Amino acid sequence: MKSKYPHLPYILMGHSMGGLIVAHATILRGDMFAGLVLSAAAVRPVVVSPVTAAIVNFGAKSLAFVMPRVPLFPWKTSNITSLPEEVMMS
Repeated sequence: MKSKYPHLPYILMGHSMGGLIVAHATILRGDMFAGLVLSAAAVRPVVVSPVTAAIVNFGAKSLAFVMPRVPLFPWKTSNITSLPEEVMMS
């Protein structure tokens, strides 16, 4: 790709386990990439303060208990996929 598009920046994107992979690639060869996009990456962030960790953990567990299935905004499955069988599943 570099020979075909030498003037364009490279931005890595990874979701879930792919997030872990692209984060690792960026650590190893960060000079090759202009940016990194992580979506629900399978990484554990380092928390400096135990108090911060406790607050984040409490907040996450509270939200999971109070709002396990409440959507944050209304959405239509037809906006997510065009496959009728997938739209019917949800």
